[in-house]
Amino acid sequence: MFFTAETISGQSFQFFHTYLIVCGIYLIMTFTISRLFRIIEKRLDGPQDYNVMNNQMQVETPEIKDTEGDAE
Repeated sequence: MFFTAETISGQSFQFFHTYLIVCGIYLIMTFTISRLFRIIEKRLDGPQDYNVMNNQMQVETPEIKDTEGDAE
């Protein structure tokens, strides 16, 4: 895009106007593409309520018995 703008500005001697138009086109392109990628990223993100570190095994915790009361 900038090579074409350089060619056009060299022929018409209107450097500022030519580069301003190219910058506007570039801004519109990058803004649109970044919005599209943000939409795609939200679709691929998955559910919001998942656990990152989750224990997959269901293990019961052992009960602690009171050994002091059994001595009587």
